Amino acid sequence: MSPEDGPAAATPLVSVIIPTYNSREFLAEALTAIRAQTLGAEQIETIVIDDGSTDDTWDYLQGLAEQWPQLRIFTQANSGAPSVGRNVGLRVATGRYLFFHDADDWLADDALDRLTAAAEDFGADVVVGQVRVVGRQGWTVNKVRAAADADLIEDRIWTTLSAQKLFRRALIDRLSLEFCEDMVQGEDQVFVATALLAAKRVTSLTDSTYYFRRRNLPGSLSRQPQTLQNKLLTATRMTELIMKNVEPQQRSRYFDRVLIRVVAPSFGGPFMRADETEREVALAELKRTVLSQLEARHLDRAREDARLRLMVASRGGAEDIVALNEWIAAGRARSAFGDRLRYDLPDSLNALLTPAELIVRTSPGAPRPVVEPHPAGWTRRLRTRAGGFVGRWRGRLT
Repeated sequence: MSPEDGPAAATPLVSVIIPTYNSREFLAEALTAIRAQTLGAEQIETIVIDDGSTDDTWDYLQGLAEQWPQLRIFTQANSGAPSVGRNVGLRVATGRYLFFHDADDWLADDALDRLTAAAEDFGADVVVGQVRVVGRQGWTVNKVRAAADADLIEDRIWTTLSAQKLFRRALIDRLSLEFCEDMVQGEDQVFVATALLAAKRVTSLTDSTYYFRRRNLPGSLSRQPQTLQNKLLTATRMTELIMKNVEPQQRSRYFDRVLIRVVAPSFGGPFMRADETEREVALAELKRTVLSQLEARHLDRAREDARLRLMVASRGGAEDIVALNEWIAAGRARSAFGDRLRYDLPDSLNALLTPAELIVRTSPGAPRPVVEPHPAGWTRRLRTRAGGFVGRWRGRLT
């Protein structure tokens, strides 16, 4: 690791930390946008960590550093994980605020000026700006709500745990917080969740786009298949944070994200790519920790494949999850059941679900069907009611 330039003489207001690997073209656009910021150049310390690139990234950075006093550049052997480079940036940064930036994204011209102004004006430890995600299918924005003193759930801050936010350096130092270097993906969720739960105030801004994020670029780590071990680390560490920092009556809403966006997908591809022993160990640990928090409301909010995987995983064994995935891959067999459709699962999986849970829903959050016993005893009729599942069927979640 070798710094090419020391920090600027004056303490900067914000340090922008950018890990990069073979992203020469996009990195140049990102750095151009930083140099164009309306916040004064002397207020911005830009730190770029080259993770052993094999293209001309390092040569480009060396040339640029000669003409840009506020640019500090470092190189290291390839780690394959953005967390390693981010941690290098954390250790050398001198700014009052920190902004974590990916090499293939870019900032709006006034982003750092407005983000730091909001932090100063409102005394915020974390400032969340509107992010526009640009991909092949168009673009989307994060769904946070504007608030000077945001509620993590009500203002939807908890739905966006990517690292591209402004953090007060004093908060990070108080927590001795770094990115988990044993995780290739999901490490930003753990870092950001820790900071958000400890922040005295979080401010969210939605008046314009502050950060533009490219999605699904070839070679991006976010596109690489996740391992079951990585998913397990994300889920268990997020569970530990919630259990430690959130009041019991509020935990269920915080677990929405963990169960639906982390745990349920882990029982798909990552589970099938793992060996038998790893599957058994991961399932046992997930049952002990996060699956013990599963409630009917989480299942109501999940899409169909996720709903089925969560139910089977919480009640069955590793072989049942494999059987479910094979059934999903085969096309999810269904048959008519009155005026609705019912999943035709293998008998071993049918035994894990109630009759109502086998009914195909039209969308997440749709009213759940209630299946009532027919007077004859064995046949059942179906009707839909807006309330929750009512009945005496075994397997009801507690």
